[in-house]
Amino acid sequence: MSKRFASQPRGQSIRQLAWQDYPATVDVESRLSRLCWRVQQCEKAGQHYRLHLPGVLIEPQPQQRELALAALAEFQLPS
Repeated sequence: MSKRFASQPRGQSIRQLAWQDYPATVDVESRLSRLCWRVQQCEKAGQHYRLHLPGVLIEPQPQQRELALAALAEFQLPS
């Protein structure tokens, strides 16, 4: 007998939402807006996701939506 530990429900993949998904020609506000929309779409579909911003990583967790949207709203490029 063995026990299986999984960090996510079986059959569910984690969608990656990353700053780097967009070319450098896309301005900061457009990237933030698109990532915000993708967070909302994942939440609406019940899809697990991970948000990657420069210097920020938000993993699947309780209240992830609020954390992700706050990170996007307060985001400033590191100098």
